[in-house]
Amino acid sequence: MIGMEEGASKIEVTAAEGFLYGSGMVKEKSNGKAFLHHYFAAQGGSLQSKMALAYSYMRQEMYDEAVKLYAELAEAAVTSSSITKDSSVVEAAQKGNAIAMYKRGIIRRLFEWLKLASKQKLYSAYNGIGYLYVKGYGVEKKNYTKAKEYFEKAAANEEAGGCYNLGVMYLKGIGVTRDVKLACKYFMIAANAGQPKAFYQLAKIFHTGIGLKKNSAMATLLYKLVAERGPWGSFSRWALEAYFKGDIGKALFLYLRMAELGYEVAQSKAAWILDKYGDRSLCMGEGGLCSDVERHERSHSLWWQASEQGNEHAALLIGDAYYHVRGTERDYERLPHDLHLAKRYYDQALETYPKAKLPVALALASLWIRKNYANSFLVNVIDSLPDVYPKVEAWVEDVIVEEGNATILTLFVCLLTVLYLRERQRRNATAGPAEVLGPRDPANPNPFHNPNAALVF
Repeated sequence: MIGMEEGASKIEVTAAEGFLYGSGMVKEKSNGKAFLHHYFAAQGGSLQSKMALAYSYMRQEMYDEAVKLYAELAEAAVTSSSITKDSSVVEAAQKGNAIAMYKRGIIRRLFEWLKLASKQKLYSAYNGIGYLYVKGYGVEKKNYTKAKEYFEKAAANEEAGGCYNLGVMYLKGIGVTRDVKLACKYFMIAANAGQPKAFYQLAKIFHTGIGLKKNSAMATLLYKLVAERGPWGSFSRWALEAYFKGDIGKALFLYLRMAELGYEVAQSKAAWILDKYGDRSLCMGEGGLCSDVERHERSHSLWWQASEQGNEHAALLIGDAYYHVRGTERDYERLPHDLHLAKRYYDQALETYPKAKLPVALALASLWIRKNYANSFLVNVIDSLPDVYPKVEAWVEDVIVEEGNATILTLFVCLLTVLYLRERQRRNATAGPAEVLGPRDPANPNPFHNPNAALVF
């Protein structure tokens, strides 16, 4: 027993060292050493190391390797979150166990409650009734025809569970003729409604190529979505709790841990904390707290990874980095000043998120100005904006945000508005008679008298 505990402890240490090497915390950053540590930890059974390895394979487009690991992780995630099967309860009730018989009675009551709920147009109740008919719980016997009928009622009212269960019936041929394509149709509807098990079934179909053309890349992405719902996803909750408690360093550490496992939301949040809090983020580097260079490089790397996974905000920031050469060659001699690459990331942001049309249009316009009017006054103005913005933001926080200053500024603006309107009214009143009478002729001081005009009666 002690030997098993020691073995598990060594695996955890190996996985932790893989994270430290991968992030460059305390140890020198080395992707190779990180990979080796995670590989050996994964061989020892570490699911978190398997997540890190699978994400590493996916980034390198090694989908045949990634899909194997993600399939295992997705299965573990589905198993950990699945409803406990109660077949043992039914068997025990048949043998006369009093507690089991009591639970069996509750299942019968449940059937009655679901019937009442369905009459109140709670469409998930249709799915529940169908499930009871499939299992034979709370009803006289299993009835796949009635189960299908109730699942179809749930699906007709856009209930994800009903669509998923119809997909399972057609996939396995339970009470219906097996039809994998129809099963895929129902799984896709359920997946679009956010049903995680539907993603899992679609991933298996793409993985095996049964019913749909085999696609390891698509299977990898779908398995990844399911795997991220596993128990290791609790890091996100802990990180958020730490952030709200004001423990920024702990929140950053947990988000960095999740970022290594491939969570896009953690990558963007960790990068945001690094940019927002700077030294206060307690970012750890190789020799202690991160220097400005290390912190910006780590932030840039995280935004890059998030943009690869479709985060439109991250794509915009990466485009800005290449445009302004911020966090790149000008500062740290890492990446080139590349307007074409900046445009590519701006376009990617627009494709991913159409609502980003305005900021992307402004960014592309500035790219056009820089390309066609290099070293001009306009380019200098655009380049100065990143330096001006923090000063304006600080001024707004220090001056305008304060309640007293905000009140004074509001009254001052109102006073200027009133003075402007009164001056405009005075000018209009003065100009009014002149507009009616028209311009005066010095030779004819009386504008109503025209010596050349004929009299009209």
